[in-house]
Amino acid sequence: MEALKGDDNQEIRGFIAVQPQEVIDAFQTLSLNLITEAYTDLKSAQAFSVSPDEVKISIALVTVLKNIIEKEYLPCSVIWEFYELTDEIIAGKVKHTKAKKYDFYFENWNVETRIGLGIEAKLLSENNCKGKNAGTLIKEYVSDKGMGKYINHIYKKRGFMLGYIIEGNVSAIVIKINEQIEAALNKEQCITENNDAKYSHKEIYISKHPGKLNYDLYHLMLDFN
Repeated sequence: MEALKGDDNQEIRGFIAVQPQEVIDAFQTLSLNLITEAYTDLKSAQAFSVSPDEVKISIALVTVLKNIIEKEYLPCSVIWEFYELTDEIIAGKVKHTKAKKYDFYFENWNVETRIGLGIEAKLLSENNCKGKNAGTLIKEYVSDKGMGKYINHIYKKRGFMLGYIIEGNVSAIVIKINEQIEAALNKEQCITENNDAKYSHKEIYISKHPGKLNYDLYHLMLDFN
């Protein structure tokens, strides 16, 4: 009998779980392309107006994502504000209020290769805008409020970053992010362009963190300027 498969190579009811890397990569590609499609639909919607509010933008994106998933009968779901329950929380050793929260979360429905991907979203701007300090936003993107949640294993599950550009030029903002990465980490961990044809969005970047993550961290920049 074929083994039942689930998250993180866990054993399920006596069966050994296996997650082929190519399946994980395919689901990440799907998730990134779905966000791109939702972003395009959102930008074209006359009723949508950009607010310098990360939560409001995320809610708008998730709403459109849900509609796309339902319309196309895709075997996955998107969850707004997903809490990560660790073994310590479940065992009562750590308070549930300490659970880490993803801005939103993708999960597939295939029992044989159940995969979850978390999303951490941050506002970004080149210059001070709408009461937001550009320098502070850049620092938060790189710090444990942003990238650090993955790099320093604050989040236990795999995921990627979203940058909501509310003002300025994407390329200029990426330069500022890399300056902060060099200052806080090192040059080797800077983000670079990813030109893989499988992604439908041109503003996708990637960063590598040897010794920190066992996967590449993707960065999807969405320009709401």
